Amino acid sequence: MKKQSDNSNDEFARAYRSLNAEQREAVDALEGPVMVVAGPGTGKTQMLTLRIAHIIRQGAANPENILALTYTEAGVAAMRGRLAQMIGSAGYLVNIHTFHGFCNSVIQEYNEFFPHIAGAEAITETEQARIMQNILEQTTLKLLKPSGDPLHYLRASMGKISELKREGIQPDELAEIARRTIQETKNRSDFTHQTGAHTGKVQAKYQRVLQIAAKNQELAQIYARYQKALREHREYDYDDMILEVLDVVRANAQLRQELQEQFLFILVDEHQDTNNAQNKIVELLCGENNAPNIFIVGDEKQAIYRFQGASQENFYALRRRFPDAKIITLRQNYRSTQNILDAADNILKSPEPLQAQSSHRPCAVKIFAADLQDEELSFIAQDIASKIKAGIEPKDIAILYKENREAPAIADMLAKYDIPFHQEAAKDIFTDPDIAELVALIYAVAHIGDDRMLADALHTTSLNIPPLDVYMLLGLSAREHIRLWDALAAVAGASNYPGAALIHERLQNSAALANAYRLLMHWSAYDRQHSPAHTAQEMLKGSGLLDRMLKEPNAGQLDALRAFFAQIKSLAERKKIQRCKDLAEYLDVMQSRGLKVKTRFRANLNAVHLMTAHGSKGREFNTVYITNAIDKLWGSTSRRDILPLADAVYGESANVALRSAEAVQDDDRRLFYVALTRAKQEAIITYHTADAEGKMLAPTRFIADRESAAQDQLEYITPEHQAAAEKLFFSPPPQVKATIMEREYVADLFHQRGLSVSALNNFLECPWKYFYVNLLRYPKIQEAHLLYGTAVHSALQDFFAALIAGKKPGKEFLLAQFKIALEKQRLLSETELAEYGERGNENLSGFFDGFGGKFVIPAAVEYTIKNFELFPDIFINGKIDKIEVVEGKNGVNVVDYKTGNPKSRNEILGTTKTSKGNIYRQLVFYHLLLAEEPQQRYAMVSGEIDFIHHDARGKYHQEIFSVTPEDIAKLKDTIREVSDQITTLAFWDQRCEDPHCQYCALRATLR
Repeated sequence: MKKQSDNSNDEFARAYRSLNAEQREAVDALEGPVMVVAGPGTGKTQMLTLRIAHIIRQGAANPENILALTYTEAGVAAMRGRLAQMIGSAGYLVNIHTFHGFCNSVIQEYNEFFPHIAGAEAITETEQARIMQNILEQTTLKLLKPSGDPLHYLRASMGKISELKREGIQPDELAEIARRTIQETKNRSDFTHQTGAHTGKVQAKYQRVLQIAAKNQELAQIYARYQKALREHREYDYDDMILEVLDVVRANAQLRQELQEQFLFILVDEHQDTNNAQNKIVELLCGENNAPNIFIVGDEKQAIYRFQGASQENFYALRRRFPDAKIITLRQNYRSTQNILDAADNILKSPEPLQAQSSHRPCAVKIFAADLQDEELSFIAQDIASKIKAGIEPKDIAILYKENREAPAIADMLAKYDIPFHQEAAKDIFTDPDIAELVALIYAVAHIGDDRMLADALHTTSLNIPPLDVYMLLGLSAREHIRLWDALAAVAGASNYPGAALIHERLQNSAALANAYRLLMHWSAYDRQHSPAHTAQEMLKGSGLLDRMLKEPNAGQLDALRAFFAQIKSLAERKKIQRCKDLAEYLDVMQSRGLKVKTRFRANLNAVHLMTAHGSKGREFNTVYITNAIDKLWGSTSRRDILPLADAVYGESANVALRSAEAVQDDDRRLFYVALTRAKQEAIITYHTADAEGKMLAPTRFIADRESAAQDQLEYITPEHQAAAEKLFFSPPPQVKATIMEREYVADLFHQRGLSVSALNNFLECPWKYFYVNLLRYPKIQEAHLLYGTAVHSALQDFFAALIAGKKPGKEFLLAQFKIALEKQRLLSETELAEYGERGNENLSGFFDGFGGKFVIPAAVEYTIKNFELFPDIFINGKIDKIEVVEGKNGVNVVDYKTGNPKSRNEILGTTKTSKGNIYRQLVFYHLLLAEEPQQRYAMVSGEIDFIHHDARGKYHQEIFSVTPEDIAKLKDTIREVSDQITTLAFWDQRCEDPHCQYCALRATLR
């Protein structure tokens, strides 16, 4: 071996002398299995690097015969950099990899053993989703393909297939596990109740086991088809590399021997974060040798990646595999004060607590309890501001939270106090408003003639169209029953449609609309001759969007733009897209499935760090805030999994206990431990005691369940808020006032349209939903389940109309009319036609049979009441599904059909938490319509909701109600109040409660 330089020798000697006794023992123990328990801040990276250098310096192995596996690419870079300092260029010959990097190197070097994956192409998550969508559409399934939403399990299936690969489970193995689970469960002696009210029935706990296994059988089908599709197209996904290497190395003795002979020393860092497939690869590299030279570093107290298949059980499994392994525990912590370590140990007890070697002045862990979250965040911001004023660098401060969704509120509060911050998480580029505008333009160009896409594009600020002009163009399209594209062309002078003159003189900037039309036509022509990347660049320039971004430079914006174009170019190079239409389809899959393109935006180098507790692993800061420390987030045992895997998937060592509610709480306990031990000098835990609705919240049990001895480590603080800070926080946002022209236009539309009950319900849900859907009639594509509902209503209308006409229609007539009506829904695909056809036949047959084929002959069906004036300048209207004369009473029963899942009586009335009473309000509105309409042909005495869909037991529900005078009076007050808000535009600056509301987002683009 080449002799090391004096400098590297000196570096090694200095580092070696700095080791404590336990670290030195770990570095010196070269032969046989060694397992090191290394808690936070115990210097494990330095120890690992020194051990590799020591192996080489002692001549125990050449650099290329050493394999070091770590969890992240950052860990790889850190280890290699330190090693090069100690042993020079030889450090670059050592095999230091992440598990994925190692598996990729094996595939590349031994590609003849990997015909399925060598030379294949890696696919993105979006491409995975497209494959999965095709599989679900083409596969007959009972459980994982609900008729109302056939793609409901798409993302869950993708996630579970990834999890199965991390567990090293192939499709046939999953199918066998599910089959065996069903058989063993049915053979249990206590499978059914032996006594009591449920004698002979299957116990509920076994019903759930059977349901999970049945879903797993269907998942195995999907998994097998997914793998087949990948191989047919010479593709692989991220998890395939590890699974493929595991399967091939396990099955091929020659390759296994070559790898075992090459890697004489194996080191695994952060072993508690490995999953089963990774762990099995390590065992295969060790071979049958009971004393291999394997060095494992881990800490079960920091096993926080169970959601990625990692488990502390893997650490224990290797202990059992190598019972004679030397066990070394590192006890000295060089990061935190003893108070912080003691508080952390109280959260997660250890038989050998960490001992602080830090020179920092010890101070108690502080706890701050606020009444509301806003006050909690305001305290954090004020506290940080005071620290910065005292000379503390912002980069030495971190705010940690459980989930990324907590970050925006924290960021908003820090911005109010002018505190520099950086959110250290990969962000979805489509959350950037400029990227969203560019995507809207791409959609419009890709779908020339599609009014919905055009309407979205007209809302982009880069086209500089006044909001009222957009509204008036939408109104013209709806009123004149012409396409929005035709209306725009007419305003731009590209067609002679006379209706354009109705609004032309009222437009504020007709030139902007004309320019928008010309630009869209130009980009469409440009797209036919150029790549999507070049077309998108042309859009950036022509729309003025690029100029705006450059004039107001923002690192995040430009990073998002670079990531977007990198994605487009990558797709084009791989021949996945050729035109904007291909790109739009790709983006559509992403958005419809909730997929993201993430990038890390450049950081302000001296800013407060915002990150999840998971993301803080391996980091350290002088001051750490752990925010939102409420039991609802930290320690909650309720975590929904719509597609759980059978317990046997996880093997004997990872049984049902590992997936239990207690295990979920243990995961959170370890995560809280990790968060707390990021602090070097000061840790502050904050929480609030009530949510926005006044519901009381408890602090995380990791604080509340502390032992009395922990009191010395904790200090409750109650700082007073400054009046100036409160004024800053509680100051209302700037108002956006409506113009007189906007008020006149909306009031005019309101009088034309009148108010239906669906419009009223929409306004109460979100004023902007009402504005766009009911007033402007914003173009949209109806969802499949709505088209199905239309067909069911049409069939029932035809059936009852035939009864009125004196005919005797039977079930066959009803089903035939449904088939005709369904086939008229041109937007349904062949698969949807087949699925909804089967669903409709089942539900309508059951509905017919439930009445024994005997129905009351209605007085009217689809009874329409046109606009009439209820109050001065307030017009109402509506359409009633069916009206029946009630025998023995001087009045009628109003019937409304619902094609969704049956709802309880309380849900209809709106007395449950999740219901706002929209359905019952509909019946009250019909009562008001019939009572007040000029003809007054019918007096309503009852209202009925008929669900044309059975419940889980196959039963069909009808709920009958009597509307009270109090209900009518309340509805009239609501109509007056809503009408006043509409005509005065009192809602113009309001937003609804849904942070993801598409209609509020549309309004926000036209500021």
